[in-house]
Amino acid sequence: MLRFLPPEPLRGRPVHVPVLKMLVDLAPGASSIRFEGLTFECCEGTAISMRTTTNCVVAASVIRTVGDYNGSGVSIAGGLSNGVFGCDIHHTGSHGVSISGGDRVTLTPAANYAENCYIHHIGNYHGQGVGVMLNGVGNRAAHNLIHDGPRMAIMFSGNNLVIEYNHIRHMNLETSDTGGTYTGGRDWISSRGSVLRHNYIHDILGYGWENGRWVSPYYAWGIYQDDNAGGVDIIGNVVARCPRAAIHLHNGRDTVIANNILVDCTLSMVEYNGWTAGSRNWTNHLGQMAKGYESVAASPAWRGMRHMDVHPTNAPQPDGTIMTGNEFVRNIVAWSGTNTALFSFRNLPLHAYRSDSNLVWHHNLPILTGFQRAGMDEWAAWKALGFDAHSIVANPRFGNAAKDNYRTGWFSPAKKIGFQPIPFGKIGPYRHRLRASWPIVEAEGARERPLDSTSEK
Repeated sequence: MLRFLPPEPLRGRPVHVPVLKMLVDLAPGASSIRFEGLTFECCEGTAISMRTTTNCVVAASVIRTVGDYNGSGVSIAGGLSNGVFGCDIHHTGSHGVSISGGDRVTLTPAANYAENCYIHHIGNYHGQGVGVMLNGVGNRAAHNLIHDGPRMAIMFSGNNLVIEYNHIRHMNLETSDTGGTYTGGRDWISSRGSVLRHNYIHDILGYGWENGRWVSPYYAWGIYQDDNAGGVDIIGNVVARCPRAAIHLHNGRDTVIANNILVDCTLSMVEYNGWTAGSRNWTNHLGQMAKGYESVAASPAWRGMRHMDVHPTNAPQPDGTIMTGNEFVRNIVAWSGTNTALFSFRNLPLHAYRSDSNLVWHHNLPILTGFQRAGMDEWAAWKALGFDAHSIVANPRFGNAAKDNYRTGWFSPAKKIGFQPIPFGKIGPYRHRLRASWPIVEAEGARERPLDSTSEK
C-alpha cells in the first residue's frame, strides 16, 4: 500500500499521478517538427526527447514537474539545428535542458541550442542536475535566466561551444566544489574553441559541511575551468559575490580572460591552481589526455586551434609546472573585503603568464597579490616582477554598485585600459512572440529565503 502525506491540505486541489515515462519522443530522421504554446507536465522521465533530428524545436511552452533521477525537461541528442526557445522550464528531476551533437574530429557543428528560456528549480531528484548541459561541437546556450538548482547553471564539454548573454544566479544550493558555469579537460581537448561571453553571474552560493555545521556560501566559483580545461575565451562577463573567487583555472591552459567585470568575491578574485608533472592529478590522467589529443591532432580542422601544437607529454615546463598560455587583460576588478586577495596562485609558471592593462580597485585598501619584497607593498612587488605594467588602481565609478549597476560611463577610468562597455541590455531573456511568458515573474527561491548555514547535523 502506498501512502502519501501531503505537505499542505489538498482540498480543492488536483492530484496528478504520472503513468507515462516520456511525453514526446522524436525518433532519428524526424525533421521540421515544432511544438509551440503547449504545457508538458507530469511524467516519470524526460518530457521531450529529440534523437538525431533536424530543425525540430520546442517554443513558447511550459515544461514542469517532470522527470525522475534521470529525467530532464528536454533532451537533444545529436542531429542538426534543433532547439528549445522561449520556454519556461522548472521542477525537473535532473537537467532543465540537455544538448549534444556535432563531430569533434572534423569540428562539424550541430548548431543545437537553448535560447531565451527561464529555467529554475531543476535537479529535484538528481543533485547533479544543471540548468543546461551543453556538450558536443558548435552548440549554444544564450539569453537564458537560470536560478535555484543544486549544482551548476551551465555545464559544458566539447568544442566551439557558445555560452553567452545568460543571467545566472543563486545556484549550487546543495553542493560544493562547483561553479555557476563548469567545464573540465581531462581529455586535453575540452573545451577548446569555446567562449563564455557577456554572461551575468552572481551569488553562486555553494553548500557544504565545515566545522560541524552546514555552511553557505561555501566553496564555489562563478566560472570554474576544472581539470586542465584549456583554450576557452572568457570575455565580457560580469561575475559578483562568489565565496571562493570569480574565476578559477584548475590547471587550465591557453585561456584568455579579457574585458570582464569581477566584483566582491570572498577569498580571492581570480584563483589559479596548477598541477605539476609529479602530481597524481597529472600522472593519473596523462594517458587519457594523450589519447584525446591524438584523436584529433591530425585533423586539418584542429590546426587553427590555439596551442594545439603541444602534445600532453611535452607540456610540463623545466620546473614541472604545466599551466601555461593564460592571459588576464583589460579586466575591471573591484572588491571591498579586507583580506580578499586579487590573485591566488599555486604552481602557475609566471614566465608563461600575462597580466596587463587591468583596472583594480580595493577601496583604497592594500592590494594583496601574494608577492612581497622588502620596502614594497604586494601590488608594487607584483608589478616589479613585470606584470600589470599598464594597469591602473582607480575607482571604476560604476553606475550604482550597491544596486548591482556595474555600467561604466564616459566618466569611468575604464576607458584608459581599453575596456569595452558590457551590453547589459542584451543579457538574459528578451521579449519575443515565442516567449512563454512576458514579463517574466521570477519564482521565489534562495534569494528570498536564504539557505540556513547554522543547522547542526
